[in-house]
Amino acid sequence: ELAAAKKEGRGTVIFNWTPNFTDADGFTFIEFPPYSPGCRKSDGGDGKCGSPKGWLKKAANYKMPKTHPHAYTIFTKLQFTTTQIGQMAALVDVDKMDHKDAAKKWLADNKNVWEGWTKTGL
Repeated sequence: ELAAAKKEGRGTVIFNWTPNFTDADGFTFIEFPPYSPGCRKSDGGDGKCGSPKGWLKKAANYKMPKTHPHAYTIFTKLQFTTTQIGQMAALVDVDKMDHKDAAKKWLADNKNVWEGWTKTGL
């Protein structure tokens, strides 16, 4: 449906989240009222708010700095934009690549993004 709507130049409404493949293709999200602490119904609010910004987090085992110090250094530098994550997701979800081939393609096409993570401090 998304491909057909885009081709025909018509809008469509779907339930979605970000980041995912739609970030790679210029879709526009409907903005909900901003999140604020207590706005969700489960927190006593009226529920008329979006989700917190930047909710996607990365985490590492507490032993990683000692057991894998070089990998941990890279991990702490690792950072992706919403668009980059969307591009990665599109390789699998839209282009139907398997995960390993999608990763290889993204790495090959984005050496300028990840190369700095692996060079300094090792």
